[in-house]
Amino acid sequence: MTASDRSHIYMEGQLKDALRELEMPDRYYEKATTAYESVSLDLTSESSCLHQYDPEIILQGSIKIGTAIKPITEDGSYDVDIVCNLSRLHKDEISQQALKRLVGREVRAYAERHSMSNEPHDGKRCWTLEYVDEANFHIDILPTVDDTYVRRMALALGGYDNPADAHYLAHTDKRHPRYADICRDWPTTNPEGFAKWFLDMAKYDEYRSRIAFERAASVESIKVYAVKAPLQQYVQILKRHRDVYLDSHEDVLPIKSIIITTAAGKAYEKLAAQSDWYGGFVAVVQALASQIEPVGESYRLVNPADPLENFVEGWTHKEMDNFRRWQQSAFNDFAISKKRGQSNKYARKEIRRSLGLSKGHGLYVASQVRSFVDKLPHHRHHGLTELDAVKVVVTGEKQRSGGVFKPFRSDEPLPKGIQLRFEAHAEDIKSYKVRWQVTNDGSEATRANCLRGDFYQGFFLSGGRIARNETTKYVGRHYVECLLEKDNVIYGRSEPFVVNIVGGSSAHAVW
Repeated sequence: MTASDRSHIYMEGQLKDALRELEMPDRYYEKATTAYESVSLDLTSESSCLHQYDPEIILQGSIKIGTAIKPITEDGSYDVDIVCNLSRLHKDEISQQALKRLVGREVRAYAERHSMSNEPHDGKRCWTLEYVDEANFHIDILPTVDDTYVRRMALALGGYDNPADAHYLAHTDKRHPRYADICRDWPTTNPEGFAKWFLDMAKYDEYRSRIAFERAASVESIKVYAVKAPLQQYVQILKRHRDVYLDSHEDVLPIKSIIITTAAGKAYEKLAAQSDWYGGFVAVVQALASQIEPVGESYRLVNPADPLENFVEGWTHKEMDNFRRWQQSAFNDFAISKKRGQSNKYARKEIRRSLGLSKGHGLYVASQVRSFVDKLPHHRHHGLTELDAVKVVVTGEKQRSGGVFKPFRSDEPLPKGIQLRFEAHAEDIKSYKVRWQVTNDGSEATRANCLRGDFYQGFFLSGGRIARNETTKYVGRHYVECLLEKDNVIYGRSEPFVVNIVGGSSAHAVW
């Protein structure tokens, strides 16, 4: 393995470690899903004033394509974007303003029925429902009518491809010059087509199937938000970097998420096969601006799901220069290994700073326990190159007298003579050789000449989980670690899980 390979693995580990702190928590996804389904049920029910127009609710945006990211401020909120399409209405029957009011009537009724604290907000394009709880999210509801037939005609006249399954929707926008009039030139969108394009670029189905195989589970049982293909992760990192960059530069113009997402997807599509995650990421960052084409004094970034839509319509050299400055900032922050060498503290510090994360996350306690264990004379070193590239977590369960296993915490006081089971958790864990290291300490183990510090194998539980069994015996603090090895390199090592045996009944044991 070359120095460049090690550097790439290190940088990948640092970026993914930061991304874990920025992900939308699973419980927030569940809350958002519950709220989205509740809104959908109400707006499409027979008692809804929209029922006669055959409403359909369509999820779109970052939740749909798996690129949601944590807000940079405590009072920031996650966006859940949906479309409320009235399929039996057409542009020649209603104005954008009237459609917005029609949907707004039912959105307000929903808020009243559910005793929501905040009044729905009438925005430029959407109605917004704000939820006040720990998840702090809001639902943007975009009113639309079907525009597939008209859009297909326009595409055909322009000589563009016309996918048979495309579903074009005309939507409301207060900034439209004829917002209050019945007219035909509404803004148009194709949310399902864009989501399909992006997830196809990300090879989402391939990664979801891979996770299902590793867990010996059905594809349907794998939650949509549990899958993160490289392209999805690249977009999450870039969106977060954009947020922090804009927050710290008062003189820059906003950069829409749809522009970053589309440019990253197009850049990823054009890449030659990349041998590693980090190499692909840097290549995407480098290619972002080149996806935006100059057209005279303006620019074009075509919606891959609607070639008649330009995501950067109205851009001048000023907006393009603004985008390039942000892109260069991202490259400078994330391509650190090209300038500073491999596996260094500077890289970690710069990555976390650029993503708005504290530089000391989780370091003090972890280093204190690890430092102590590594200095024990009977604690063996693995003798291999070690890279902090994969986060590994060990959890523990205890069992007394043949009962059920129950979770216990690291350093929780335990009696002698009980059964313990440890599980290792890491991304793509089955692609590594899992090595368990068990280290004894304390006077009882010393007197019994039973100090341990060697490496051991584990076993598989149902669902492909990887575990190690032990039994308590000697009073003292003992330590369990899990290491992931591949090609004579340790890619990840867990923090020592502390087994704190305080006494009590004795039994046959290995501690």
